[in-house]
Parts: sequence; C-alpha cells; structure tokens
Amino acid sequence: PDTEWIYFNRTRHRGASGGWENQTPSKNPKEEVITILATLQLVRNCDTIVFGESQFAFMLLDSMRYDRSPSIIKDFRVDEGVEDLISPKNNDSDVELKEILNERRNQLFKQISIINSNSSISSNS
Repeated sequence: PDTEWIYFNRTRHRGASGGWENQTPSKNPKEEVITILATLQLVRNCDTIVFGESQFAFMLLDSMRYDRSPSIIKDFRVDEGVEDLISPKNNDSDVELKEILNERRNQLFKQISIINSNSSISSNS
C-alpha cells in the first residue's frame, strides 16, 4: 500500500554453508564492505524496520535514529518473546537435518530392498 521497500539482492549464507572463517558470501570482500556501508546510509531514509536478533540490525536501527527523533522510528521485532533464540544448536541445524535425512533415506532403501527380495522370492515359487 503506502510502503516502499528497500533491499539489496545479494548473496547470502544458509546455515553453516559459509564455514567458520568465511564471512563473505559473495567471495568479494570489497563488495561486502560497500554493501554494508551503503546499507547503513540508505537506512537513514527509512522510518520502519522489521528485524530479528542481530548486532547488524541494531546498528541499522542506530543509524536510522541518527540525527532524528527516536519516536518517529518504528521497529518490529519478529523474534520478540521467542525462548532459546540464541542457541548454539542453531549453528549446526543444517548438519543435523542432513544426518536425519540420510538416516531416513537409508531406512527407506533397506525397506525397498526387503520388498524387492520378498517379491523375487514369491515370483520364483
């Protein structure tokens, strides 16, 4: 309706995909720095922000409030009231999911193998 969205279409990490020491999903550190600095400047034109727990989001909010009355800035936390928001388990959730899926895939293959061997036995009879 009366909302103008500002966003960057940029490369992002998913889960632990970046690895421990890879903070630049685009593999271009200069581009990452330019994007961060541009975002901090652009957000000064905004009066509303929707965000979750993030130090970068807090920096954006501070930048929005710079030289303006904090009362005109509307901030909406998507994770307000969520328990166990910061959990070390979140870092490995994709690894855990892969393990669960591989285990279920192996179980399914075993079941298919049993069905196939039973059907070949009954067809030989």
